[in-house]
Amino acid sequence: HPAYVMRVWEAWGLAEHDLRRAKEESTTPELVVPQRHYYLDPSDDVRQRLVAEMLGAQWLAVDIECWDDHSMACVGFADSANRALVVPWRPETIADIELLCGSSVQKVLQNGNFDATKLAQQGITLKNFAWETMIGHHTLMMESASGQDEMSVAMGRKKTSVLKKGLAFQVSLYTKRPYYKDDGKLSRKTFDLNSYWRYNADDCTSTWEIRQEQERLLNEEGTMGVFLEAMELVEPLSVIERRGVRIDRSVMDSIRVQLEQEEQEHQAKLEQLVGRPVNVKSHKQVTELLYKTLKLPKRVKDGKLTADKHALKGLYEKTKNPALRELLGVRERRDLKERYLHSGALSSDSRIRCNYDPTGTTTGRLSSRESLL
Repeated sequence: HPAYVMRVWEAWGLAEHDLRRAKEESTTPELVVPQRHYYLDPSDDVRQRLVAEMLGAQWLAVDIECWDDHSMACVGFADSANRALVVPWRPETIADIELLCGSSVQKVLQNGNFDATKLAQQGITLKNFAWETMIGHHTLMMESASGQDEMSVAMGRKKTSVLKKGLAFQVSLYTKRPYYKDDGKLSRKTFDLNSYWRYNADDCTSTWEIRQEQERLLNEEGTMGVFLEAMELVEPLSVIERRGVRIDRSVMDSIRVQLEQEEQEHQAKLEQLVGRPVNVKSHKQVTELLYKTLKLPKRVKDGKLTADKHALKGLYEKTKNPALRELLGVRERRDLKERYLHSGALSSDSRIRCNYDPTGTTTGRLSSRESLL
């Protein structure tokens, strides 16, 4: 909306980019799309010829696709913005996939940690992973970080940027390709193999093309060094994820027991102060307690009364109400137990693993999420 664009800086830049693109496209009545040469599950001799040619490329884009059960469907390779080879995952094709992935050619991937991890699980090592387009994009536009960044958390608010970092957004920004990202979901659902292979080829050639444009922009803006430093983290972070952090289960259990005891103490004090049982996980009960029983100043979010942690902390800082202190005490201990101290957080080898993301914050700090392993 124009009013939103005028209020939000990132939206202004994005709208300007889209309008400039619209002006360029308006000069011709038809959408001019380059001719692309896709080799989708070709014959053995054609596949091997292309593999031999791609071994001499300067850059090789790599992308995998998986079925709904997370098993491997195919691996795609592109040595230019207009040529791609898609190799279905079959016993007779794995040697060619392994040859290209293990070659000394510089590799470029989008969300490459996922692809590299899935390939490693199949015994295939991806060598010379030299460019991650998501890191390149994040270096150029730090506001594209996913989730909440640490500054937003510190200020007690959630920041959502119009700048995204997925491949669909990057394709719209760095290339002139028509939107195609829904093709993958549709073809996988209908089991249309040719369309699914074509979707994989589109991803590969798009990734190759995006890298070329990112390189130009990073050099132009003088931020190539920042990008290269972030790329140096990719392999160490992958090793850390695979290795995990060993946890002493006995200490973990003792901490959980201690938190449970403290939670019960805070719960008892809360109920003593308010004169009745309170389910701190019930939005209805907590909002009634805050705004009807305790008659605290109303906090509203999206037009509705809120009792989230930001509202509770803000109300306690303002009123120092002892019931709020006990309520926060119960919730904090429950959160710690449920997030970090349950047995499901550990692998069978008593290690905890997570996926570290160098593109997850606007300030460059690492973020983490559930492991891919």
